[in-house]
Amino acid sequence: MKGRKTVAGVVCYSSKDLARLFSVDESTIRRWADSGKLKCSRTLGHHRRFPIALVSEFASTYHLDVNLPGSSRSEELEG
Repeated sequence: MKGRKTVAGVVCYSSKDLARLFSVDESTIRRWADSGKLKCSRTLGHHRRFPIALVSEFASTYHLDVNLPGSSRSEELEG
């Protein structure tokens, strides 16, 4: 995905990327993050960044089927 960034060497996604992945509006991603359901870190500019591991955990917890590049599930499917 175009918006992948790294924070402290960890690949992260932006709110826009996750909105596309989950087929929801960006405001839904912000709401999930603000409520604590979807964990994220913030950049110095206060942008939300979502590490792959936390997104994968969220998808598993809420039974969402998402295949994230670089996640362990993705590697299992490729291997």
